[in-house]
Amino acid sequence: MKTILFCSITLFLLSTSCKKNGTITTTTPPPPPVLPVPVVLEKFYEIDTTLIAPKDTVVKYLITYDVSGRAISVADYEFYPNGDTSFYYIEKHTYSGTDTTATKTTSVEKDFSTAIPKFYYDTIYHVFSNGRNIKDSLLNGANSYTLIKHTYLPNGNIAQSETAYTTNTVIHDNSSVYYLTKSNSSIVNQVDTTKEINYPLSPGVIQYTRYETTVSYLANPNPLNKVVMPIKQEHFDHRNAGSYEYFAAAPTTLIQQKTDDTKWWGVSGSGSQTKQISYAYTFRSDGYPLIARRTVITNGVASKQHKFLYFYK
Repeated sequence: MKTILFCSITLFLLSTSCKKNGTITTTTPPPPPVLPVPVVLEKFYEIDTTLIAPKDTVVKYLITYDVSGRAISVADYEFYPNGDTSFYYIEKHTYSGTDTTATKTTSVEKDFSTAIPKFYYDTIYHVFSNGRNIKDSLLNGANSYTLIKHTYLPNGNIAQSETAYTTNTVIHDNSSVYYLTKSNSSIVNQVDTTKEINYPLSPGVIQYTRYETTVSYLANPNPLNKVVMPIKQEHFDHRNAGSYEYFAAAPTTLIQQKTDDTKWWGVSGSGSQTKQISYAYTFRSDGYPLIARRTVITNGVASKQHKFLYFYK
């Protein structure tokens, strides 16, 4: 009798325990975390503040992305003060697999500055190693191409060589070493001297240009950094001018001020120039820029102020 009673109590306790365990396993799981929506820049305009809308827009950049969020095309439209198109340039990037750097960029350019518009077509093949650009091969036509090579030195500096060919004959050659000082991966000082030779015009005659660039930054994120990532460069390229200079040299955070001291000498003469470019921003609540106002002072003389507008998806 005691044995039967003991077994009954044991079965009752086991049953109760199973019910409790069952209750725990059916508890509603917590909701999944809310992931932040990625910030994607869709359009970027340059405005001439001396003109009247809608003809005050002098440059428009339009950017498209693939499903992975990589920039696949950038269109650059530029306009005369009367609103007519003066120039457009469209580049498209091709990727390999899940790489974030492009293997190829194709571009088409149309220039309306002459009575008969001019068309240009280029194909650029990019070679990256460990995420760093080591070579760009530009095919400018059936018999014309340019080869740009980058060598990364142990002290953090970058050596660059650029050679242009026509039917395998060198027509242009320049080389430079970029001496870089960085803070938080951004360049705060860059010194470089470019040595340039144009063989068909004057073989062996050389032109030198020395640049010293100092830069200060804000902590706010730069949405243009993602746009230039497919063909990223690790130094400021002084051949870029105007809005493209700001667009192409896009570090991870926003530029507050950039000063370029330039000196040149050689076959084309000598001279110097100091240019200071300052930016004042209006921000969204998340710290991304909505408006950037640019002031340029060249050799102590201020030029007209432009502003940039950021449009997001």
